[in-house]
Amino acid sequence: MGRRNLELMRAIDTAWNMRQWADYADLLDEDLVAWMSGEDTPHGKAEHIVRAQRFCARFPDCRVHMDPYLDLFLSLDTNRTCSIALLSGSSAVTKGTFKVSFTAICRWNNGRIIEQREYFDNELLMKQLGLHPTMTSNGEL
Repeated sequence: MGRRNLELMRAIDTAWNMRQWADYADLLDEDLVAWMSGEDTPHGKAEHIVRAQRFCARFPDCRVHMDPYLDLFLSLDTNRTCSIALLSGSSAVTKGTFKVSFTAICRWNNGRIIEQREYFDNELLMKQLGLHPTMTSNGEL
């Protein structure tokens, strides 16, 4: 089962990169509890999908670079994965580009993510784009 969770981690990043939102949603549990960098309060599945879509709308060419990941591993109990990758993209507004490290720590149950914590440096991303670091935790500028 554990190796399958690594394959599923790759599948959800592929779905995100391809903007295949139905496939992305299928890998998230209905009772998902998720946090993004800097958040004190978690959000659920529907909000998580909306945030991903908003982010991709602002940076249409953004990608999680997963071939290879910087690191990808399982917890000893195989129920958690941790992926570390580069996230890159550009802004049509500022013409700037960004490349930051992106970490996702996920807890899996029956082939779906039930808990996820995502981390990337919002301030560095904004600096690389030539913007003030005013991005909110929900991905809005």
